[in-house]
Amino acid sequence: MEGTTIPENNSTWQRPPVLRWLCIASGIDQSFFLLLYAFGLLAAFALKDMPADEFAALAQRSYAMLLTPEQIEQLLPFGELLRTHGVLLFTIYLLRTAARMVGTVRMWNGHSDGLHIYITAQLLGVLAPMLLVDRQLFSFFGLLMVLNWCYLYWSLRHVLRRPA
Repeated sequence: MEGTTIPENNSTWQRPPVLRWLCIASGIDQSFFLLLYAFGLLAAFALKDMPADEFAALAQRSYAMLLTPEQIEQLLPFGELLRTHGVLLFTIYLLRTAARMVGTVRMWNGHSDGLHIYITAQLLGVLAPMLLVDRQLFSFFGLLMVLNWCYLYWSLRHVLRRPA
């Protein structure tokens, strides 16, 4: 019976194996990035008031052993973007990840509203940084990955129940 659509009024809903694995993979991803973005937000608060020249010197010293001087020069504009807009960016990413987690938990429990929460969070999380900060933050590959995950969950919409 696993993997079949069960009427909404039946309380014996069973999670299909594909949904189980998608939710587990999403949960691992979201847990990792929730921590990463939380630490990033703390770092952004620490760096936001640092003068630009001091920040550039710190970045050059930090990456001197890993990158060539030309690569560091290419990295500095992005670092400046993070210094000036990092708090906003990491707040967006943190909220996106938390909303994705809520959507995933709702889908794990079989509720169709989780799909809507997840897809909305994913798409806003890709578009908001580009619209609010800078167009260079748009990643076509990132958009394709988001659309892929959204499609995978959307393809399972028939096994999710309407919330009570």
